[in-house]
Amino acid sequence: MIRCKLDIRRGLLTRIESTGHAPVRKTWLTRKSARISIACAAVSTLIRSLGMLLEKSEFIVIDVETFEPGDVKLKVGQVDESAEDWLRGLTDMLIQGLEDVKRDFPDQIELERT
Repeated sequence: MIRCKLDIRRGLLTRIESTGHAPVRKTWLTRKSARISIACAAVSTLIRSLGMLLEKSEFIVIDVETFEPGDVKLKVGQVDESAEDWLRGLTDMLIQGLEDVKRDFPDQIELERT
């Protein structure tokens, strides 16, 4: 099970914590076990892209506690006012992506927003 916790204030991501992995399941197409979990790959891609974009920004300070497969803890610190709309859009994209994964794989992801 993947557990994602997002802290959001004023529409801006302030912290993300994601732990765990989704189980590999048999696919309806091959009736064999896949080598990867689609849910795990989707969540990993969303969070990795988020981390890379935040790290590249010169207007946002982040504190990365851990950033390993199956274990991500990242805080967003100081955000320049000029980057707030950009971060708000990034936050919206992340939420939508994770909600889509949860809709498609409800038994493989827990999503909590505070």
